[in-house]
Amino acid sequence: MDPEDSPGEERTSPSVRSAQGLLERVAQQALDEDYAEKAIRRQNADPEDGARPRRGKRSWAVGVAFFAFALLVATASMQRYQQADEIAKSREQLVTQVKSAKSRLDTNLATIQTLSQENEDLQSALLADDSDAQELLRDTENLKAAAGYAPVRGPGVKVVIDNAPHATEDAEKVLDRDLQRTANGLFEAGAEAISINGQRLGSLTSIRTAGHAIGVNYRPLQRPYVFSAIGDPRKLSVRFSQTEGGLYMQAVKKRYGLRFDVSAADDLEVPAAPMPKLLFARAPGTKPNGGGSQ
Repeated sequence: MDPEDSPGEERTSPSVRSAQGLLERVAQQALDEDYAEKAIRRQNADPEDGARPRRGKRSWAVGVAFFAFALLVATASMQRYQQADEIAKSREQLVTQVKSAKSRLDTNLATIQTLSQENEDLQSALLADDSDAQELLRDTENLKAAAGYAPVRGPGVKVVIDNAPHATEDAEKVLDRDLQRTANGLFEAGAEAISINGQRLGSLTSIRTAGHAIGVNYRPLQRPYVFSAIGDPRKLSVRFSQTEGGLYMQAVKKRYGLRFDVSAADDLEVPAAPMPKLLFARAPGTKPNGGGSQ
C-alpha cells in the first residue's frame, strides 16, 4: 500500500499536510542545530574547566584537615615532652634526696661507732687498776659477742649465693627466703656468729625484700650475697649440708641454676650488729625514763 493512500491521511487536505510537514522540518532542524552547537562547544571547551572549582575546594579542605592533624600531633608531642621532663626532674630530685639521706646515715653510723670505741677506751682506762671491774668487762664483752653486739673473728665457712646466669624469672633469682633458710641452716649447724655482706645477724635481725633489693638490718645488700659463718670449718660444712636450709639451697641450685658455693675459711671477721634502741626495758631498781610512753 502506498503511504500517501493511508486511511489516516484521507481526511486532510494537501495544503494542511504541507504546512504540517514544514513545521516538523523547522522544529527538527532547530533542535538538531541546538544539539550540534552544544556538542561543538563541549568539544572545543577545556576538559579541566569544569573540574577546577570542585578540585580547588577539595584541595583546600584536605589542606585544612592536614594542618589540624599536624597541630594536634605537635601539641601532643609538646605535652608528652613536658611531662617527661617533669618526671625526669622529679626522679633526679628523689635520687638526690635518697643519696643525701644515705650519706647522712653513713656519717651518723660512723660517728656512733667512733664514740662507742672512745667510750670503751675511756672505760677500760678508768677501770684498769680494778681487777673486779676488768673481770666484769671481760664477761660483758663475751656476752656482747654471743648476742651479736661485739665484733668477732675466727675460722669458719663462707657461703656465696647469687642469681642464675642470665636470670629472667623470679625463680632464677635470689629471694629473701633463700637467705633466711641459709642463715637458719648455718645456726642449726653450729655457727657461732654469722654476717651477710658485712651485716651481722643478731636476735633482732630481719632479712626482708625492700623494693628490688634484699635488706639486712634495714640496709640494702648488693649481689652476690656472701655469708661468713664462724665455727669449726669441717663440722660446720658437713652439718650445714644436712640441714633443711642446706638441702633446700642444693635443690634450688640444681633446679633453677642459682649459684650456691660453700668453702672453708681459716680466718673470718664478723662485725658487730647495730645496738637496738630499748623503749620499754630497763635495769631492775631503776626508774623509768618515760621512753616507753612514746
